[in-house]
Amino acid sequence: MEELGVSVKDKIVIARYGGNFRGYKAKFAEAHGAAGLIIYTDPKDSGFTRGLVFPEGVYYNDSGIQRGSLLTADWTGDPLTPYEPALPRDHKDSPDRLDPGEAGLHTIPVTPISYGAAEHIFKHMKGEVVPQNWQGGLPYTYRLQGGTDLKVRLKVDQPKAFTKVHNIVGTLKGKTYPDEWIILGCHYDAWAFGATDPNSGTAMLLSLSETLGKLAKNGNRPDRSILIAHWDAEEHGVIGSSEWVEQFKDELKAKAVAYINLDAAVSGKNFGASSAPSLKTILADATKQVDYPYTDETVYEHWSRENDEPKIGNLGGGSDHIAFYMHAGVPSLSGGASGPTLYHTNYDDFFFYENFVDPEFQMGPTVEAVMGTLSLRLANATLLPYDVVKYATDLEMHFDNAEEQVRSFYADFAGFKTSTSVISSLNATANLVAKALEERIESQKISKKKAKQLNAMLLDLEKSFLDPEGMPYGDWYKSLYASSDPFSGYASWILPGLQYQIETQNKDDLSEWDERYAKAITNLNQKLEAILEEL
Repeated sequence: MEELGVSVKDKIVIARYGGNFRGYKAKFAEAHGAAGLIIYTDPKDSGFTRGLVFPEGVYYNDSGIQRGSLLTADWTGDPLTPYEPALPRDHKDSPDRLDPGEAGLHTIPVTPISYGAAEHIFKHMKGEVVPQNWQGGLPYTYRLQGGTDLKVRLKVDQPKAFTKVHNIVGTLKGKTYPDEWIILGCHYDAWAFGATDPNSGTAMLLSLSETLGKLAKNGNRPDRSILIAHWDAEEHGVIGSSEWVEQFKDELKAKAVAYINLDAAVSGKNFGASSAPSLKTILADATKQVDYPYTDETVYEHWSRENDEPKIGNLGGGSDHIAFYMHAGVPSLSGGASGPTLYHTNYDDFFFYENFVDPEFQMGPTVEAVMGTLSLRLANATLLPYDVVKYATDLEMHFDNAEEQVRSFYADFAGFKTSTSVISSLNATANLVAKALEERIESQKISKKKAKQLNAMLLDLEKSFLDPEGMPYGDWYKSLYASSDPFSGYASWILPGLQYQIETQNKDDLSEWDERYAKAITNLNQKLEAILEEL
């Protein structure tokens, strides 16, 4: 707007959903002096221009309103207790809390509306015409300003108060290694009915709890403990799970084998997942054991389509894996079946689910079978089945990508030579370790004591990426490997220390970051060499 010569100072801004996290729309509007902000979903993005609207179809109708958190703190979790668990205020170890004015909460009034309501604003606007790619789907020429006669009254009555939230974590104790944990989780709070987000995941985990319970009663208790968690206050800034991780961080670093996130696990029929490198292979293998309900394929075959193997994405922001993976260094994945969504509206209800998401109610059991198979394989393997080679191959790919991005603004860049040299060594070591692990397992000559020792060493691999200094945009984010995008809030940043330099086009600190990454990769390589010696 500034580039177009338009000031928003003392004005009410109306902004379209999409492009970046809604909280940044509020943050930027306030920073530029806006008096208030209205956010709406444009029909060009989800509405009648895309297809049939609810209840006939899956797109927003003219009364659909997307709710959502606006929190933009430099950390994830309770905005008043950065780095500390938000224990109840009457708890003896309750931390000192920030004043709400220090916590990144917006101070201007902000509200979401429907595009039906937005239409009543647009039709009265009399300013200059917007750039062509700003034109949305309403039957009006979109304008930059309202004009001298248009006034909009915006009132938001939302008092601030302390509210207790509750996590529910159930444990099926392992019979052999009870202090090694596989954790599955989904939040249970929703903006409205939440049939897909989150309750499709919540219901699936409840069903999996029953299944695992029956197995245990029949004498098939897993070797490692399986924890199933239902998180509160995810929708208000991923609070419940982040506070739990902060409270039990030291234990998690020593005990957590993996965190598996099932937020909105069923919103359609297309299976997909994002994962830490070390869990990609075992996840793919689990899908080979489960039939896809609507074809004569396995989930793996349906997921792969015509490719040799399925595409597994990288974890970003927006859900309960953040603290586990990006703050505590626990290998994590997020998966489920995707499809249509009436995201964060009142229409994400049972009617929508049974008519548009999964009318035959087959995908919930399918996702349960995949995640149950995955969990039991992680729980019962003699040695933790991490894919150690993926660390090297994925790092190589991501560094190649980072170098290409740097050269787009710094043509003379010589490359991240220190890091890529260490990755080459890591690749050789990782392949030796993978072969030695396979041979040791096939020999079946592993004592319980030796297995426990090796598993402790395997558990420590992911921690190599934890950097005490953290990221330049927020030192709560400790992982050098992955982070949520601090500019969009949701996207995945791989090698986030480098990505921040790329996004800000800062060529001065590239060599420093090359050294920091090389140090972490060297640490990982040394840990793998130590495992090789023990094998």
